[in-house]
Amino acid sequence: MHILILADAPPMPGLTTGFGRVAAHLCQALVDGGHQVTQMAINYPQKTQHPYPWTILTTKQSDPLGNDQLVKLIKRFRPDAVLGFNDIWVCNRWFSILWATCKNLEIPQIPFLGYFPVDCAGYESELTRLLPHWAGVATYSQFGLGVLQASGYSGDCAIIPHGIEPRVNVRPMRGLLPEPLQQSWIVLRTDINRSRKRYDLTIQAFCEFAMDKPLPPAPGAPILWLHCADYGDDLPVREYYERTLAKTGHTFNQRPLLRSQTSGHNQHPFCSEADLGAIYATADCYLQTSDAEGWGLCPVEASLQGASIIVGNHSIHQDLWQDCAFIVDPIDHRSETFGLLQIDQHGSIQQVRTALEYPVVSSHDYAKALELAYSQPAQAEQYRQNALAQWQSSRFQWPVIEQQFRDWVARAL
Repeated sequence: MHILILADAPPMPGLTTGFGRVAAHLCQALVDGGHQVTQMAINYPQKTQHPYPWTILTTKQSDPLGNDQLVKLIKRFRPDAVLGFNDIWVCNRWFSILWATCKNLEIPQIPFLGYFPVDCAGYESELTRLLPHWAGVATYSQFGLGVLQASGYSGDCAIIPHGIEPRVNVRPMRGLLPEPLQQSWIVLRTDINRSRKRYDLTIQAFCEFAMDKPLPPAPGAPILWLHCADYGDDLPVREYYERTLAKTGHTFNQRPLLRSQTSGHNQHPFCSEADLGAIYATADCYLQTSDAEGWGLCPVEASLQGASIIVGNHSIHQDLWQDCAFIVDPIDHRSETFGLLQIDQHGSIQQVRTALEYPVVSSHDYAKALELAYSQPAQAEQYRQNALAQWQSSRFQWPVIEQQFRDWVARAL
């Protein structure tokens, strides 16, 4: 069976995304199951050689999600099925294009399967209206299934979790830090600098927590390490840190900010998997302040290297981090409205509006969680051990997940 995969490019030198890691395992699972796989790869550099045993085609810079290219690929390959792996609104758009293209070509509808994370609550029925027309629906977690069902979707939905790469023992980077910082208590954050990742809360919480703590070079002096772009979505992290720190009576020279080197102000730092593991192994605590997460790979990887974890009690964190992290409850919720493109009953593409619900967690409560992680090492160690036991269970092992994925595809088709 020839399956066309729509997903991020698999990991390559200089290019790794969370979606891409999952896509690599899922494509390999289908190849191992005897399927012919062609991938339309998002973020795939043109003419880049790769080691993967399937055909990889790049999207154009002017069409990053491949919406126009998908039409051409359907006409060219006439695949037996199309499988999209991305957010639900992207999968909806791909399904709509597939549906309209088959209709225009006057050929039978090609089955569409969608596998997507759910990163927040409040899905409205408009967002899940097309799911009954898909051949297969799958999401990461019980939380995600609950959100779909709350929107009114009552069809089948497989739960296939994100896999965890095996833990690799790496050497921490403390010896490479400036000598005054080598005995510091390091709080880390490695997410991309985007607005919903809420680096402002990370900085606010850290500065409040560290206000009455010793300064370097004293042992245990808190230091913040941000492995992200300098600016991202209009938040200049260094300048914001300096301004926020000044409100506590300290200066940048007294409590410096550790930064990973980037190739440009808006570029996320790139380093090898080994170096990234060493950064995680250097951290004492990982502070995750995102508004929502579909999986949240960064704190998982930090946990594998022994860091204590702090997360908000929302989205998939509710499924993954109970008794494994210091958990911070939201104080409120807010709604965001956005537009999306779907297909109507006459085959015409139209724009509709829908809303998503995001939690509100205060920086003050994150600061209190930092205090607990800092002052209660026995509790932090218990959470670390619980987390390691969870990640090493068969539930999160890629061979198990790849078989679940093959079984799901077989049932759907």
